[in-house]
Amino acid sequence: MKPILNRLIKVAFLIAFLGSPLITSGTSVIHLDGHAKLHFRFCYQELVGYTMDVSSNIPPCLVVYNIKTRSIVWQRRIEHVYSDLNLMPDGTLFMIDMQFLYQVNIQDGVTLRTIDLESLSWPITTRPKNPYILKLEEAEESLSSREMTKEVKDYLLKLGETKRELTAWLKWRTQFTLEQITPTLFFIQRRSHSGLGGFSAIMTEDWIIYNFTNNNIVQSGLGAKLAGRGASDEIILYDSSQDYDRLFTFKNGASLNIGKILSTDHPDWRLGSQSKLWTGGHSHDKRYLINFEQQIENDNTAGIIEKEHYAIYDSRTNQLAYLELEPVKEYYTHLVLQKTNLVRYSYYASSETNPAPLYIESFDFRGNSIAKITFPGAAQNRLLRFQGRTTQDDLIFTDFISAGGTDTENHYTVTGCVFVVEVPSLRIKANHKLPATQGLGFKAVSDTDQTVQVEGNIDIQFMKTDSLPHQFIVRCLDVYSGKELWRFKKDVVIQKQKNP
Repeated sequence: MKPILNRLIKVAFLIAFLGSPLITSGTSVIHLDGHAKLHFRFCYQELVGYTMDVSSNIPPCLVVYNIKTRSIVWQRRIEHVYSDLNLMPDGTLFMIDMQFLYQVNIQDGVTLRTIDLESLSWPITTRPKNPYILKLEEAEESLSSREMTKEVKDYLLKLGETKRELTAWLKWRTQFTLEQITPTLFFIQRRSHSGLGGFSAIMTEDWIIYNFTNNNIVQSGLGAKLAGRGASDEIILYDSSQDYDRLFTFKNGASLNIGKILSTDHPDWRLGSQSKLWTGGHSHDKRYLINFEQQIENDNTAGIIEKEHYAIYDSRTNQLAYLELEPVKEYYTHLVLQKTNLVRYSYYASSETNPAPLYIESFDFRGNSIAKITFPGAAQNRLLRFQGRTTQDDLIFTDFISAGGTDTENHYTVTGCVFVVEVPSLRIKANHKLPATQGLGFKAVSDTDQTVQVEGNIDIQFMKTDSLPHQFIVRCLDVYSGKELWRFKKDVVIQKQKNP
């Protein structure tokens, strides 16, 4: 134990002494005694895929379950429950685990092909040195130029030992993300960072468009982040290596620079620092929503936003339509794009002292309000969330309220409902209450009128015993009729994690 403490003290001292810049990669770490996570991933005929991670001697795994025979068809170990999965219509599953891309038969779990992603030709071939290591090398060079007294030699030996230890600790860690463009083309992003604990001192990002059939790289670049999956053969990239005005839509490898069009049409508008060609709920029928910040020249008006600026980009015609909405201060809001309308909804109240009711509002493409509905009751601890579209192009929402979290095991009870809204009238066509549960997860099944509800996802801060029996319940619901189509249960045992 003593050598480890000595190393920690040494590293802490070096960081403070060297004064290298640190970029935090997240919030403060909270100790958890145990956890249980189950995430629904896909449906294929009678097969259901989910990933699961429970604090026990069982590693995270991907499980394929047959809802008719009520049995596990196959399962395999994975790096984490959020590993990228892409299921093709023919039942072929593509997945990334660690540095490998796997092609898997969904029926039996047999791996058909494996690609080592690190072996491909990436734009970044060498990584820069970590700034901590560079500081130590500068100190070594400075000492080497001095008279070699015993004291200087001792310092050099200590610096060399510390550099070797830090080099091992600050090793590069790489994460790959996958998005399928066509049955043969993949967008793959590689993000590598070298850091210490929860801090990242340096990071590199590059990407490729990879043809899985002939093992060729169609296109590659630096710094672009995947903004989302578009329609048909389109994906959207945000190029952070240049500036936030460089947004691209890729069609079979060809790219279009949206930023050039924007600067010509509206020179006083600029893309927001977090903006992108939104996808998911923000794209529809090859149309994509873009949000902006307005350039404010007068310092006296800095921070005052008179209008919210948006554009709708149609990739079929290469046209942009612009609109403005009145800003909202009391809520955190999201937008959903439909064929001829835009929907804005407040998903959480920004004020905890006097939260106003949440709402949904529809607009035409000129920014004119068409209809608005509000949800009675305080918005505190309440979350309104768009989940997806039905086959009739209606919108699926959930309305959840959480309570509790004060007992020893830190459980939260969630109550709420799932409902279907017609656009633009905002008529509620169906509304179904959900049972009160702990750790509720929810996901709409693509190209269906179904949603999957997962009960039992929990983080336990303090456990009274070393082990705790636990159960997940996964159920599928028809959003119009409210009929439960299938369900299954999974019993696990949560083990108390030992302090390091």
